Amino acid sequence: MAADVEYVVFGAGVIGLACGRRLAERKKSFFVLEKENQFGTGISSRNSEVIHSGIYYGADSLKTKLCIEGRRLLYEYCETKNVPFKKTGKLIVAVEADEIPKLRSLYENGKRNGIGELYWWDESEIKRTEPSVRAVAAIYSSETGIVETKDLMSSYLADLSGEYGSLICNKYPVSLETAGKHWRISLNDGSEFTSEKVINSCGLGAYDFLGKIRDFPEESRPAAFRMAKGHYFSLTGSNIRVSHLIYPLPQVGGLGVHLTLDLAGGIRFGPDVEWVERENYDVPENLRSKFYDSVKRYLPQVHPDQLQPSYAGIRPKLHGPEEKFADFLIQTEKEHGMEGLVNLLGIESPGVTSSLAIANLVLNSLEGESL
Repeated sequence: MAADVEYVVFGAGVIGLACGRRLAERKKSFFVLEKENQFGTGISSRNSEVIHSGIYYGADSLKTKLCIEGRRLLYEYCETKNVPFKKTGKLIVAVEADEIPKLRSLYENGKRNGIGELYWWDESEIKRTEPSVRAVAAIYSSETGIVETKDLMSSYLADLSGEYGSLICNKYPVSLETAGKHWRISLNDGSEFTSEKVINSCGLGAYDFLGKIRDFPEESRPAAFRMAKGHYFSLTGSNIRVSHLIYPLPQVGGLGVHLTLDLAGGIRFGPDVEWVERENYDVPENLRSKFYDSVKRYLPQVHPDQLQPSYAGIRPKLHGPEEKFADFLIQTEKEHGMEGLVNLLGIESPGVTSSLAIANLVLNSLEGESL
């Protein structure tokens, strides 16, 4: 017997929706199921909205490969679909002279990754371009930008909705099991259906999703899963003007409290890193002094009263606080031995940038094509 649908995608964040639009392009029958009452309420709407260059990670990592390819695809997509974006450029700064060797190492890493649009700036070039910024050296990444993620996800949703598939909200799985060549899936409302293939794109819930899969091999579970909360503060009541994104050097667990812009020119700072055990999105006022201490290093004119709590996000981490890096984990049958299943685990930054490239990789793997 044929399955009810060819594909089911769990999770309607930016990655799940990107997978859905790719399925519609390939004329596959599918559902995108979302446990909340609308799409994109989790990681995808609580981030810096940056289109990244691919400078930070090793050349052989999925994060680098998918970021670089995804950036190209995303800029093309936004141009074609009129999704709001801006190629702002970014400065990664060394505030003190003793930071220059680490900055130089990062610059060389980006070059090894094949990013040609990186430039070394000295203090005079920084002052000429960004007079409000204090730094002795910087990497200028001309291909970094910002995108309105809600509009991006709305565009992905418009692409997927139609003859072949649709988004269905307030639905989540309670169990999944293989049934011959198909998957039998039971949902929270008591309904059941079958699908040929399953994509686990549940974001923060992707690790717990594994526990709902009958006979999922224990050895294929990631050794660690942690949540890193990041807070954001907005700049208010200030005449400071900055035209580029400004990033300090990376820290353990994140890229440091950086300055990002929205498409209206507003300035915000974040995220910091707080390791948490459960989801909560409050932004305590008492973090202001911590943010001020971080920001004033590279933006000395800022005053603490100009920093106002804005929002928070949580990143799924496949490592703990003392470890510096874990790659995206995209589990296919090759990794877990279960036909027709892909698990997307630890998809954090640069997930938005990589979304179209991740969707291509997932669909190619499930259709038996080369990765």
